[in-house]
Amino acid sequence: MRSLWYLVTGRPLNLDDCLDLAGSQTVSEVSMELRLYESFREMFSLIQYAVRLTWVFGTREITHEKILVGHIDFKGEIKEASIEKANHCLEQYLGQIERMRICVHGGKQRFTQPPSSDVVRIHAAHDP
Repeated sequence: MRSLWYLVTGRPLNLDDCLDLAGSQTVSEVSMELRLYESFREMFSLIQYAVRLTWVFGTREITHEKILVGHIDFKGEIKEASIEKANHCLEQYLGQIERMRICVHGGKQRFTQPPSSDVVRIHAAHDP
């Protein structure tokens, strides 16, 4: 569903808007960057996993970001289940783009947890 912002201004705001625009204009490139946001409080931290997509339509560049999943952490641990859920949501999100036969540069990246660190790493796989 197209956003009201897109309907009024003609400038895409989210994935649905970009996919709609891709139906009428040629997409030169779509690139992906995984993001991790941590907010620390006295008794807990909030961890959010996000994806930022940059779309290029000729000379026009559009960037939007989507928070995939987040969790509140009371023990200072990265939850493996949250990483798995973030990767699952990411695959569904990218699947919407792939169904339009649009290639995403960096689309093989996934969130991973390193064996001995409390920081989530972003695993970069080699794109074809």
